[in-house]
Amino acid sequence: MYFSSGDSGDEVVNGLTPQPDYSASDPNVTAVGGTSLLLDKANNRVAETGWETSLDSVDYSGTKAMYSGALPGDFVFGAGGGTSTLFKQPYYQAVAVPSALSKANGSTAMRVVPDIAADADPYTGFYIGQTTGGSFSISAIGGTSLACPLIAGIQAIASQGRGFAIGFANPLLYSMSTSVYRDVVPHSPIHFASTAGGYLGTFEAGDTQYSRYGYDNITGRGTPNGATFVKAEATH
Repeated sequence: MYFSSGDSGDEVVNGLTPQPDYSASDPNVTAVGGTSLLLDKANNRVAETGWETSLDSVDYSGTKAMYSGALPGDFVFGAGGGTSTLFKQPYYQAVAVPSALSKANGSTAMRVVPDIAADADPYTGFYIGQTTGGSFSISAIGGTSLACPLIAGIQAIASQGRGFAIGFANPLLYSMSTSVYRDVVPHSPIHFASTAGGYLGTFEAGDTQYSRYGYDNITGRGTPNGATFVKAEATH
């Protein structure tokens, strides 16, 4: 079972202490986090950050346009993640997850979310075309509700090359080499502007989660490294 890690970061934006969402925090499911994935016109990867997006609106009410607040503005959405206060650390996370995260709430190592990630930011998400009432329209979708089925689809492809089903994926995902993942690492601020000039956005800003080298609580072990990931699962 694959569960989205949520779209409200670690819930600090909602006035709560840092925490992951349930059901993604259950040790018996695979929690899927999210990234902001930037591609060029040839679909080559330009940059990838943990999905934590802030917006700073432009105020045009005065004689001079000004940002509504200090950059990066207000956190609007991002991938869920964090350290559980309920579930103890599952055995498969013991080697990969740093103690700074697993013991963030005390001396006992606990379950940390997510396990893996994929593109989730609506600003870098998927275009979907649909015909409704005879009219065709295109809209963009995102969220970990996009990332989760992307991972489930990749897992379905990988399953076709195996002699037996993957089943519960986490022991496999944590036992494979780091080379099968793209590690989503800290990045200098990346800004983007709305086409109408209404706001300036910043990727991976405004929450208490941060990308790290290796495992982190936005993207887990990272994103699948294309065919390398699929082949590794098929033969592991």
